[in-house]
Amino acid sequence: MGTISVSFDFREDDVKIFRVLREKYKMEREYLMSILDKIWASSVSWVLPREGNKNCSLSVCAGDEERMKLKTAFQAIHLLELPEASFQAFGNRLLRCMLKPVMDNCGIKVTSTVKERAELKLQQKDTKSTELSSLFWDITTVVNFVNKHLFFFKVDNVPTMELLGEVIAKEFLDYFTTACLAKSVPSNKEELDKYSVVSLYP
Repeated sequence: MGTISVSFDFREDDVKIFRVLREKYKMEREYLMSILDKIWASSVSWVLPREGNKNCSLSVCAGDEERMKLKTAFQAIHLLELPEASFQAFGNRLLRCMLKPVMDNCGIKVTSTVKERAELKLQQKDTKSTELSSLFWDITTVVNFVNKHLFFFKVDNVPTMELLGEVIAKEFLDYFTTACLAKSVPSNKEELDKYSVVSLYP
């Protein structure tokens, strides 16, 4: 087989120009990221739980202008090929501070309000709920809030909520199965006798 030989005749000045351009690109990219970080920080804020309780809140900008800035900032982050890091950081906090406490059924009240900002609150109660329907409603409230007020737009025609789901889905479903569903499934015949049939498939 024949071989193809390609030679590049770089002059020293060309190498210097390339280095300058590379450094310029790096500086501009870091500057843009700092602007995007500021927009994100002003648009999304957390009050994290303290040791010993589960009280937590997520606050998101609610004005049309602020929401548009948030959308533009996140689309820019996507163009810089950094969406996974952003989603992962937010998703981890959402799981740790909101979704897992709700799934633990440790006496959590979930409320959602919209005034100057949209706010989602988790407040610890003195008593636990024994109704799984209440737990499912709280999970839905958290997810709907994030979908409506934060990840309400698309990038490259893909809903950002779907992108978030790809990041947190496995850990969420594993935890949901262990914390919620496993407790509702009988582990032996004696326990099975205590359950009622709710539907039969032909």
